[in-house]
Amino acid sequence: MDCFILGLPALKTAKYKGIHRNTVNKFFKRIRLKIVKETTKDDKLLKGNIELDEAYFGGRKKGERGRGSDNKKIVFGILEQGRKVKTIIVNDVSAKTLMKKIITNTNKGSSLLHR
Repeated sequence: MDCFILGLPALKTAKYKGIHRNTVNKFFKRIRLKIVKETTKDDKLLKGNIELDEAYFGGRKKGERGRGSDNKKIVFGILEQGRKVKTIIVNDVSAKTLMKKIITNTNKGSSLLHR
C-alpha cells in the first residue's frame, strides 16, 4: 500500500518487495477499482470551493508523454475542498468535455479553481 501511495511503478515495487510484477499490477488494480467505487457511489453534487485537475495513467511507453500521449487513460478529478472528491474517466480534455462533467457534478454558483 505504501508503494502505491508513493506512486512507485509496479516494477520498482516488485523489486523492492521481492514479489512478481504481475502480482503487484493485480494488487494496484484492485486498489484503483476500490477508489473508483468509493468516489462514485455518492451522487450528491459538489458545492463551495471546487478544485479541478486531470491526471494520466498507464504504463511507461515510448513516445509522447502527458497530454500528447495516446496510450494513457485520462482521469478528471473534482475536489470539494475539505470534503470529498469525484473522479471521472474521460476520453479527452477538451473544454467541451470537461465543462459537461463540471456542470453535471457541481452545484451552480460553486467557485472553481484549476491547478
